Amino acid sequence: MGMDVVGVNPSSERGAYFRRNIWGWHPLWDTVASIAPDVADRVELPHTNDGDGLDAEGSSELAQRIDQALVDGKADESVRATSAECRRMGMPGAISLEDLLEFRDFLRDCGGFRIL
Repeated sequence: MGMDVVGVNPSSERGAYFRRNIWGWHPLWDTVASIAPDVADRVELPHTNDGDGLDAEGSSELAQRIDQALVDGKADESVRATSAECRRMGMPGAISLEDLLEFRDFLRDCGGFRIL
């Protein structure tokens, strides 16, 4: 099973579609939520594929917060902490900074998104 994240009004091909399997999506979103909880909390059902998401403004804000976290080191710290928690719980999922960067790039160009 996977999580298909679809851009609402993409400005490029990279903003049209983002996908992770279920074991990759959950830790990625948990990492995003640890970086920008106030923005991530606007998505009520981030771990289901019921069509929840963010508008263009929220997506852009989330991308900017990820950028800030990359600069101040919080992104690396969050990725390591989330991956360690996955290992501790025996979950197969883990993420990398590259996953976070790919999602950030999607967020920049998606014009809002829905998780399907």
